[in-house]
Order: sequence, then structure tokens, then C-alpha cells
Amino acid sequence: MITRPSIIASDTLDQLIARGRSRGHLTTEDLASALPVETMTPDEIALVVVHIEEAGVPVELDEELLAGPRHRPTLAAGVPDLHLKEPAPQPAAEPVPLAPRAPEPSVSERPETGRAYAHWAVFLAGIIVVTLLVLVFVVGR
Repeated sequence: MITRPSIIASDTLDQLIARGRSRGHLTTEDLASALPVETMTPDEIALVVVHIEEAGVPVELDEELLAGPRHRPTLAAGVPDLHLKEPAPQPAAEPVPLAPRAPEPSVSERPETGRAYAHWAVFLAGIIVVTLLVLVFVVGR
């Protein structure tokens, strides 16, 4: 459960919840009439809305309320207002033509790399297995 927002008095939240339960919902206007939404951050407003909705009261909220402050913050005296310039468009680079790829050689055309060693390894493993089987049958009798 989310704790009660500390920026709002508990009796104010209780009054909003009671109003919402009696009407079945709350609107942005209900929040604005009871809370200082103009000075609250979007996160603070969202926290209040979550708390009210956890109490079982749906809130029909205008999305622009959570978009942020409606006014631009003023700068201190003597601080220059900065405006970022848009970067100048760069000319598109000419595409570099790719050289055609050589076709992959088929399996039969590939050089024999390591296949001869594999044949010998299989051959030797077979001889060892046959020798062990002969020893087990001869000695085991």
C-alpha cells in the first residue's frame, strides 16, 4: 500500500475520498478545487491520485494535468535566456557501392581441413573398443 502523500493534509485527502465515494468518482476539477495543483509536480499529483484510487475511488483525470507546469519558470535577474539552435542539416552521404560477394564453395569443393584426422580418431577408437571387448570375453571365462 502506498503511504499517504506528506504534501497534502490528511483531512483534505479524506474529504476528497468522501466526496468521490458519494459521487462515484472524482474529476480534475474536484482535485483542483481541493489541492494546489498549480504548484504541485506531476509526480505529486500522481501520488495523490494513486492514494485516492487505492481507497476505491476512481479518478477521471485530464492528462494535461500530469504533463507538467503550465507556466515557464522565470529566470533570475541577469541570467541570460538560452535558446538552442537547431543543427544545420547535413548533406546526405553518397552511398558506397558494395563489391559483389564471391559465391560460397559447396561442401564437395571445400578443402579437407581436419577430416583425415577425424577418420583416424574414429578408427583408433574402434580398435580400442574391439580390444576391450575381446579382453572382457577371454579373461572373463
